Amino acid sequence: MQKTTPCSLSFIFLLLFYTEFLFGQKQPNSTYDTYSEIIENIQYSKPDSVIYISNLIIDLAKIKNDSTSIARAWNSIGRCYYIKGNYSESRKFYSDASNYFERQD
Repeated sequence: MQKTTPCSLSFIFLLLFYTEFLFGQKQPNSTYDTYSEIIENIQYSKPDSVIYISNLIIDLAKIKNDSTSIARAWNSIGRCYYIKGNYSESRKFYSDASNYFERQD
């Protein structure tokens, strides 16, 4: 089985992002929406990859001022730490996401 590296994940991330522009596909509502299906499909088998992808989403969402995607990515990171059994780290990210969502209201 081939090991997934951060470099290959970055390539996939960028490929998916730029495909939207090249082929004129409908833009998702948020940066997170673009990758949510990937995240949901691999969160249990590759939580570290989801943490990596979520951090890339946060970087991109900051550039786009997409605060909802930032909060949703933090929530995904929290979920992955929970899956890995790191409950204190999970709670930190869940709390950050919750606080961010509350400021949106």
